[in-house]
Amino acid sequence: TQVEEMARQFIIGQDTAEAVKTLGRLRQDGFAAVVDLLGEATVSEGEADVCLRTYLELVETLRREQLGWAPLTPAVADSGRDWGYAPKLQISVKPTSLYSQANPMDFEGSVRGILVRLRPLYEAVADAKGFLCIDMESSACKDITLEVYRRLRAEPRLRAYPGLGIVLQAYLREAERDLDALLAWSRRERLPMHLRLVKGAYWDAEVAIAGQKGWRVPVWLGKPETDACFERMARRTLEAADICFLACGSHNIRSIAAVLETARALGVSGDRYEFQVLYGMAR
Repeated sequence: TQVEEMARQFIIGQDTAEAVKTLGRLRQDGFAAVVDLLGEATVSEGEADVCLRTYLELVETLRREQLGWAPLTPAVADSGRDWGYAPKLQISVKPTSLYSQANPMDFEGSVRGILVRLRPLYEAVADAKGFLCIDMESSACKDITLEVYRRLRAEPRLRAYPGLGIVLQAYLREAERDLDALLAWSRRERLPMHLRLVKGAYWDAEVAIAGQKGWRVPVWLGKPETDACFERMARRTLEAADICFLACGSHNIRSIAAVLETARALGVSGDRYEFQVLYGMAR
């Protein structure tokens, strides 16, 4: 009973029907949501197929449900979007859940293998006028994930649809370089991008694996360094608000305040950034 109660604090439902009810309650309180599936690790292509089918079922269910959801902030209800700019249907997916053989030693094969299943998922999301965020995992798959995002975002059939996002983790030493490269690519390709900025959730594993292999640790070792990197990256993204939308993913009051005040100081419109928190983690 205690385990179930704890799970319900952090998980919106054990099936789609239960999740939809929770989403409805969240919306009544003025919150939108980005939904993903937990237990996403796959060790076979059969499991990856099941993951894709489950996501497609989720998209179809949310497509129907959103028709009955009033947009948040009634003043802009005519747009059909929350606050006038955000799709009501939003999901997030870890790319390796869609391809069990992803491996940095097979970079090209991994990118293509992920895209085989990610492409039809994004097409379904776009058809539902929703939004898909490609989540970030361990540093071993970082470059694969970034390349998957660039290729899918630039596909001729989908270039005109802006509902695709990517995540960067500020605890990685390479994060600022990756951000600069993404922003440069976005301008060069004339493709607006959506960035969720987080601090990162794999710190212990990254440090342990690097120690075992004798590699340079890829993450900042002190939290103040991560926090400072997060604020620098947020400022760079807000300075590029004409081409990049910022989703600030943090529970830290200072980080949230820093993003809010930086946006105000730069004169960034409120429809060019938002704040995201994990369900059950903060008020």
